[in-house]
Order: sequence, then structure tokens, then C-alpha cells
Amino acid sequence: MSITKLLMKEEALKRMKMLNLSSEAVDAFTKNGEVRVSVNGVLYLSDPDKEKRIKEFEKDTGSMVYHMIYNHTEIGNLLTFLYVSVYLEEWEQDRASLKDGFPLAYVVNEEDERFSEFGSVGIKPYNGAVIRTA
Repeated sequence: MSITKLLMKEEALKRMKMLNLSSEAVDAFTKNGEVRVSVNGVLYLSDPDKEKRIKEFEKDTGSMVYHMIYNHTEIGNLLTFLYVSVYLEEWEQDRASLKDGFPLAYVVNEEDERFSEFGSVGIKPYNGAVIRTA
């Protein structure tokens, strides 16, 4: 089956609902393709730099980012992309991992790009946003 952007968007909406993201975040994504960012459990609009990073990631991978989490840590400022991959056969496992609170994500280290990588992260829904737990 060919993966279309529409099919990926439908999957992203399912995942956003699994995370209990605010209706504002879901509506912005649905209507305008806008991705919101969670910072310390509070939902914010994205900024042009983050939007540029999303577009680069999506172009390079073919994936669709549906939410971001921003954290300031001792190893740098981290921007976690929650995304839907182009590999339909992975989606069921991706949803199960999300339900368990440990989805696969791409994490951008804004201080040193060499440390940006794919991996599982710990998250939990919080008041219409998402917080990173690991």
C-alpha cells in the first residue's frame, strides 16, 4: 500500500488523541498543518527556527511530525519530534509504544547536532500537552 500524506495525517491525529493533546493543538494541525510544542507541560506556538527544523526532518525522512517537546538539559537544549514514519508496517508497534509512554522519536540537540538521534523517549500526557520523562 502506498503511504499518502493524508493517510499519515490520519495516523498523526490518532496519536495526538492518544496523547490527549489539547483540542487547540489538534485543530491547528488538522486545519493548517501547524505543530505545537510542549515546554514544561505547557503548550506553545512554534517559532520559525523550530518550523524550519521540522521541514528539514520531514524532507530528509518522508515522515510527518505531529508534536514537539522542548527541554533545557545539562547536555543542551533538546527538541523532541514525535512523528509518523513512512513505514506503514511500523505503525501498530509505534502506537503500542506511544500507549506505553515510550515512543520512538527524533531528538535534536540544538547545541551540538552530532548528538541528534533517533531513539525511544519517555513521555506522558499532561494538561493537554506532553512532558518528557526520560
